Amino acid sequence: MQFKTLSIIVVMLISLLSIGHSSDFILIQTVDLNQKTKDIFKKSYSTQFYNNKKQKLGKFYALEIQEILSLPKGIDTSMVLIEMETKNGQSILCSYFELSKKITAIPPLYLVDEVTGSTGDTIKISENIEGEIVYDDLDKELKIATVKRVYCQLSKITKSKILVFKAGTIIFPMDICDRRWLTDVIRLKIYLFEK
Repeated sequence: MQFKTLSIIVVMLISLLSIGHSSDFILIQTVDLNQKTKDIFKKSYSTQFYNNKKQKLGKFYALEIQEILSLPKGIDTSMVLIEMETKNGQSILCSYFELSKKITAIPPLYLVDEVTGSTGDTIKISENIEGEIVYDDLDKELKIATVKRVYCQLSKITKSKILVFKAGTIIFPMDICDRRWLTDVIRLKIYLFEK
């Protein structure tokens, strides 16, 4: 089933690129991840990553790429491509379908920040000067707790673990190797294919 889905996506991308000479890709949105860091962090959840041998790879605040993007209403998502750019000028292209939970069991994730600390059995909450409870401390402590576990399909990491698993990385958990994984991603560009 996964091979069939991947084959469909590859064929779609090749056909879109080959037709591209007579058609245009129009940039409809650019998302600067550096400017949206606070918003992305608020939406992110603590995620523990494992390889397919159930070895821990790291614990990060992560968010699905699709949750970062906001497509205008009425757009045919089958005609949308996403370009992911790094600060070094590297980029990869993927179809919007690759980001969809309807197509892939584990969609690509953006690693926002590494989880530091741990939640014990007791959480202390402070009061402000007026005697009101400050819930920010509670939110901060609860955010550390693992909300999601992701089992990546790769058995080993070809790049250095330190380089791959760090804040600002986009990973494709369903890939059996880490070649598409990008570190230091700064921008997402959304293109619409028009005939």
